[in-house]
Amino acid sequence: MNAPQPLATTLAINAARERVLDAEGLCFAYAKSAPTFADVSLGIGRREIVCLLGGSGCGKSTLLRVLAGLEAASSGDVRFLGQALSSPHPRSALVFQQASLLPWLNVFDNASFGLDFKHQPAIAASARKARVHAALAAVGLAGREQAWPAELS
Repeated sequence: MNAPQPLATTLAINAARERVLDAEGLCFAYAKSAPTFADVSLGIGRREIVCLLGGSGCGKSTLLRVLAGLEAASSGDVRFLGQALSSPHPRSALVFQQASLLPWLNVFDNASFGLDFKHQPAIAASARKARVHAALAAVGLAGREQAWPAELS
């Protein structure tokens, strides 16, 4: 079986004037293995939509984990909103390929889970409830707040 092809050495993306995410010279290698990707640089502007394409195993998900602050790059720098990123930022989000609802929490508690992270500003219970109900309504789950993840399609 052939080894996966590495991610392109440099991603050049035309960013809008106001950059939200910048990465320079990113390299990543798992312990004692060949680099997953090397010398990746990109800039993403506010409200810009970017698509990352590549074959299975080329490093797309690993790059996204580095850009989100979930993995540390072997070398290079990531800046989010002008600040060096060394851990997940409270104003960023990452949606994984696999659904990851917590089966022991109902729909409402799953939807409100992220509001409890330590970097999130505290909000009143009534505002929290309204925010979660609005989010559930936006995705067609109004009225299903007490359902369990296993009960959803």
